[in-house]
Parts: sequence; structure tokens; C-alpha cells
Amino acid sequence: MHSDMHIDANNSAMLQLYIKLCRDYLDENTYYAQIAGFDYNLYTHPQGFTLKIYGFADKQAEFTASVLKYITTAQFNHDRFDRIKKTFLEKLDNELQESPYQQTMRYNAIALTKGLFSPQDIKATLETISLEQLNSFIKEIYSRCSLLTFIHGNYTTHQAQNLSQHIYGLCSNKHPYTPVDF
Repeated sequence: MHSDMHIDANNSAMLQLYIKLCRDYLDENTYYAQIAGFDYNLYTHPQGFTLKIYGFADKQAEFTASVLKYITTAQFNHDRFDRIKKTFLEKLDNELQESPYQQTMRYNAIALTKGLFSPQDIKATLETISLEQLNSFIKEIYSRCSLLTFIHGNYTTHQAQNLSQHIYGLCSNKHPYTPVDF
């Protein structure tokens, strides 16, 4: 998903927190799917976030739908929110204690990449974020994001387009679905 999600440190911190909360829930609730050969990878990057789904083509659409349904309609409780936020703050504190070489490399990347912010900036804004603010942010990102799907493997062109269209529908994307063949 792409948009101006990383326009400032506040949005970046909220997006990272949201993805960490989703991963925590999904890690807990996709165990049996992982045993059956399915997996996912959900991560942020300067342009937004990416969800990758892996597994057998015959049931991949169902697994994709269940993961997307959760991340697009997630309702986090205060306990989970507080626990993940605390862990994230601890991670940022640890990053601030890294060796000078590691910090120099991080600051080079921050200086050269739009949408990256320092651990100090992320930490300062993260400390002020409430669960209510995060829930508002989540609704907002799905109303203004653009979605790009890349489907490969054991799919015909028609099956891939149908799956892409289904994914667009699950994400309540307001942009029109436009298939692109490669």
C-alpha cells in the first residue's frame, strides 16, 4: 500500500506501530496456516507498507482474504496496544545506544531517503500516540491509499485478475481497479 503514510514522524510512528500490532495478532492467529504451508510477511518501508503472502495456490485466496480482513478491520485492545508500544519504545531506546558506526549508517540512510525518520523523532511522537489516535489513522490510510498487487505462480491471467479484484474489494479501496499485464 502506498500513499503519504510517512509524510512526517507522527504518521511514520503510527504506521510502524499499526504494523507491529497486526503482526503480533497474525503471528498468534496464523499458526495452523503456517503449519499447512502458508505464510505472510508484513512490513513498512518509506512508501507505505507491504503484505506478501506465500503458500499453495489452491487455498492462497482464502488465506489472503483472512489476513486482509484482519488488517483492514483490526480493533486493538488497550492491553495489546500498551504492550506493543512499550516494546517498540524499548527497541528505539536500544537503537539510540548502538555503536557510532551503526548510528552513522542509519543517519546516512535517513538523510538520503524520504520518509525515514530518526529513532529520536519516532520515539518522541510515539510516546504521545493513543489507541484512539491510531484507530483514526488506520481508517484514514485505507481511505486514501493506492494498492498494487503482484501475483505469480500457478495462476492463469484470469485467476490473477480475479484475485487482485477481490483484494481491492477487501481493502475498500476507492481507486478504480485497473489490471496491468506484464
